[in-house]
Amino acid sequence: MPRPDAPEDDPAWPPDRPLPAALDATRPEDAAWIEAAFDSARQVSNGKSEGRVFLLDPPAPHGVLTRELLCALPLQCLAGAAPAAVRVRPLSAEQAYSALLGAGANGGDYNIAWSGAHGRLAAWRSLAGLIDRAGARDHHAIEERALACSFAWFEAKAEWFYQIVTDLGLAALHPGGGAIAVLAGTDTD
Repeated sequence: MPRPDAPEDDPAWPPDRPLPAALDATRPEDAAWIEAAFDSARQVSNGKSEGRVFLLDPPAPHGVLTRELLCALPLQCLAGAAPAAVRVRPLSAEQAYSALLGAGANGGDYNIAWSGAHGRLAAWRSLAGLIDRAGARDHHAIEERALACSFAWFEAKAEWFYQIVTDLGLAALHPGGGAIAVLAGTDTD
């Protein structure tokens, strides 16, 4: 799984702003779209994934995706993880899609994968789910919306992750900062 190159210092939450309250707004169809890149790992191997959407009140500042914000969300993948155990790196929309493509095309740690068109479709669905697919009905609209979102890659020393090869954490902060979508995935033999 590709890992982003970034400075050693994680972005920090602005000290003068309280963390927003998070309301879980995940619908089953949202989770299915967000988690599509891990379908192969879940179905053929021992993979697991979590796809969630949260409404934030007050909205997060534009582009501010931090360990403090992620740890404030009621995510299973980060349950019990202290912020110091979470690393966050900003990503471009292109880098986020590349990570999703790696997950979708390569499959899990020990399975046959869904390379080619199936992997690209799974990655595209995950991207659409992360950026709010209801507001993006075609490829051009998905690309436009993805470019307006802020993305971050995260990893955590948390019990939920198997910490082998295919651990992936992606967060997408929607334009205006009022919503965030998260995909976490992991696999083992």
